Amino acid sequence: MNILVTGANGFVGRHLIEKLIEKGHQVFALVRDPHKKVKINGVKWIEGDLLKPPLPSLKKKIKKIDYAYYLVHGL
Repeated sequence: MNILVTGANGFVGRHLIEKLIEKGHQVFALVRDPHKKVKINGVKWIEGDLLKPPLPSLKKKIKKIDYAYYLVHGL
């Protein structure tokens, strides 16, 4: 399955991604700052900011997504 994870650099996001990859899923991870990507093998990174829609790069790839985990929060 193709799964999108937002909040991928956070504690929960990183661990979720690792488990999803272990289970054989293709993981797409949304990251606002590409310089802060966590190094995890097998992840396809998508750059985008959820506070600044529309996200052209996400719109093209969203067609491939079966499920999504929304782990972004506001402080």
